[in-house]
Amino acid sequence: MLRLELAQLALQGVVLGVGDGGRVLAVVRGAVGLDLLDELLVAGAGVLGCGAHIPMQSRRADAEGAGVGRAAVGRSRARAATTEHTGVMTAPAPPTPADIEAASQAIAPHTRRTPIIEIPGDTLGIDATLVFKLEYLQVTGAFKARGAVNYVATQPIAPTGIVAASGGNHGAAVAYAAQRFHHDAHIFVPTTANPAKVERLVDLHAHVHSVGTTYPEALEASQAYLAEHEATSIAAFDDPVVMAGAGTVAMEFDLQTRDAGGLDAMLVAVGGGGLAGGSAVWCGDRIPVVGCETVGTASYAAALEAGRPVPVPISGVAADHLGATIGQVPWEALRAANVQSVVVTDEDVLSAQARLWRLLRVVVEPGVAAPMAALLTRRWKPEPGARVGVVLCGANVVVPWSSGPLPGTDPEPDAVHG
Repeated sequence: MLRLELAQLALQGVVLGVGDGGRVLAVVRGAVGLDLLDELLVAGAGVLGCGAHIPMQSRRADAEGAGVGRAAVGRSRARAATTEHTGVMTAPAPPTPADIEAASQAIAPHTRRTPIIEIPGDTLGIDATLVFKLEYLQVTGAFKARGAVNYVATQPIAPTGIVAASGGNHGAAVAYAAQRFHHDAHIFVPTTANPAKVERLVDLHAHVHSVGTTYPEALEASQAYLAEHEATSIAAFDDPVVMAGAGTVAMEFDLQTRDAGGLDAMLVAVGGGGLAGGSAVWCGDRIPVVGCETVGTASYAAALEAGRPVPVPISGVAADHLGATIGQVPWEALRAANVQSVVVTDEDVLSAQARLWRLLRVVVEPGVAAPMAALLTRRWKPEPGARVGVVLCGANVVVPWSSGPLPGTDPEPDAVHG
């Protein structure tokens, strides 16, 4: 019975405190986790508690120094608290504004300080000044590079490299960060992944592993690779180091606008919560943060209703980039800052996406247009005359010419056949 219960926990990817006094901490996950549990139970180790879902990271010195075998290589951050008498592992605390400032220094040589642009809201029928943060001009085309670079720049990385299961913005961010710091990146994608996005990973010199036909199959393969090779895994959002990197978007935005009067509110898209949570940490009670998501990806709205992160059915036009359960670390920051939730429809974001093209000549990802949709539909209304910040956090949209010559141009000589 004990093994059955622990097996269910292992398949969910939880943290267990084991050994004398609960001092040995290990992340167990999937089939590898089941093998480890067998070893622990045979050895007579007592399982003293389990805590929040914490992303698997490579911390070989922590795990091996504690006597945990290769299969149990995991992550144990200083902020992850172990209760003295129960051995229960709790989620790491969110980053602080000082962490975000430090992240800004760490990533500065490797990322871009993206520009802002002001648009009079009256041209859109809005009594406010709209200030757009053009984060889609970031390296790799999205804010994700900030968190991945901060992690690689400040954390121990296994000699065997870095692993991620993502054909999207996170995978590209990890590949870029690995390249900048001369690490191998192993990115796992399903065979159905968009060829243009796979090509981008190859351009970043990542080792691309095409496994299975679905993302869960690619994820399972990446976890098996992690266990066998003791590599490092970087969480997409549920990690304070990654979140501090994402929070530098809000820090920059805040500093860029202060001379012109600052911001009265900041609207951001919400997926797993890394960007919104990092923004909430930086803005605190000075600048209200509004989290915007679609009906088919409304995990933050569901978390607010349930009082905790809960899985939600994922669907719609933003499913591939906003579709995630809110992470526990971002959730703590969002809840502490009382971040408001605004939910818009797919039709709303597609209309906002088109309006942004006409206004700024940029094609952002559908979910990235959620903050704009919140304004255009009046689902969120600014105070009259307010200065409203809108973060446009990514523009990795696959277009017909994204993996070939631009329309109206000659192909490269080596692309000419016959």
